[in-house]
Amino acid sequence: MKKYQLIELVQNRLGGGSASADVKTKYRSGVISLVLGNLFDDLITRVFQNSENPSKSDLDAYTKLYPITSISAADATGKKFVEIPMITKKLLQLPNNNAIRQIWTTESTPRKCLYRDMGMGSVYSLLEANTYLTNPRYEVMGKNIYFDANIGSATGLTIYLVVPFSEYADDEDLPAPLENNETIIQQAYQIMLNIPPEDKIEDDNLEQE
Repeated sequence: MKKYQLIELVQNRLGGGSASADVKTKYRSGVISLVLGNLFDDLITRVFQNSENPSKSDLDAYTKLYPITSISAADATGKKFVEIPMITKKLLQLPNNNAIRQIWTTESTPRKCLYRDMGMGSVYSLLEANTYLTNPRYEVMGKNIYFDANIGSATGLTIYLVVPFSEYADDEDLPAPLENNETIIQQAYQIMLNIPPEDKIEDDNLEQE
């Protein structure tokens, strides 16, 4: 379902089955979008909270794909990186950056899945096992995602992120597993009914002499 369709379904319910011009004026799509956004983000946060293990794939079905066509050259850390704000305005706020679900290089042969480092680079470097870890690893520091040397000459990535409702354009498909659409629509309907009408100030259009 596309974002605008979810908004229209709430307007239709508020209109008793169809949204007239008066209903759309009274219940503006922008306000409905804000209400749906809170409900949508809360739903995904609860999926995370109810996961047995945050590293499991419970959230993967709620991701949005962001293609990255260039990786920045190494900075003072000596590592290549991408800047999160360059990918998206913001991530859904989940502990330990768990909104970052998957990162893949885009080479055709072979594509590589990046593993989260979690600050273990200095430990791995002291272990013989480090020689067997050939897939690139990444870690998040501040607003950047940094990659270890195994990223090699990769120039592009696909990153799967869990982002807020506000990150979806009106004509974009929302994550497919929103089996709770009906619940969200009904909750938004109830909230909109309880929002007091806007104060309207009449403009007398008095001409000043």
